[in-house]
Amino acid sequence: MAHTSRVVVLLALLIACTGEGKPGTQVKNDAAASTQASRDSIARLAAGPAVHLEGANLDLARARVNNLAAGNSIEDVRTQLGSADGTEGPHQEQGGATTLVWIFPGIRITFSNRRITGITCSGARCMTPDSVRIGDSASRVQDTYGAAGVARLPDGSTIAYPFGNGHSCSLMFSFMQERVSAIALSCGVR
Repeated sequence: MAHTSRVVVLLALLIACTGEGKPGTQVKNDAAASTQASRDSIARLAAGPAVHLEGANLDLARARVNNLAAGNSIEDVRTQLGSADGTEGPHQEQGGATTLVWIFPGIRITFSNRRITGITCSGARCMTPDSVRIGDSASRVQDTYGAAGVARLPDGSTIAYPFGNGHSCSLMFSFMQERVSAIALSCGVR
C-alpha cells in the first residue's frame, strides 16, 4: 500500500508542476495543443482508484527525459539548456524545501532545493534514453518498457513506470489518440 500512496502523491506533484498560467508566471507562449489533455490524463490517473504497483522497477539509467534525471542540479540544467524562458517561484514548501520551476519551450523542470524533482516534456524534441519520443505509439512504449508494474488509466491515456528506491519515482507517458503527447518524470523531494 505504501507504493500506491507514493505513486498517487508523485502524480499529484506532477500535476502541480504542470500547471500553466498561474499568476506571476513569465512564459513565452509556445504550448503544444496536447499539453492540457496530457495534464488532464495525468490528473485522472492521480485521482482515480489506487493502483498497487508490483514487480517493475525501471532502471535509473532509463529514467531520464532529454538526458535530464531526477537529482540533477540547477547548474546541470543551465549547462544543458541555457537560461529558462520563464520561472515560477521560488516557494517555501512545508518541511522547509524551496521549490522553483523553470520553463523552456516544450519542457517544465521543477526543482526542490536546487535539484530536479520533476520534468514534463511535450515538445517535438522530447525523448527518453530508449529513443521513445513524442508521437510514438502506445504499443512502442509498452514494447520498450514492458507491462509489468504499470499504472494505466482505463482509457489508456497515461501509463506510469515506477523507479527509484522503493518505487519513489515514476516515468509517465501521456497519450492522445494512442500517440505519446507528453513524457514526465516525477520524484519526491530530495
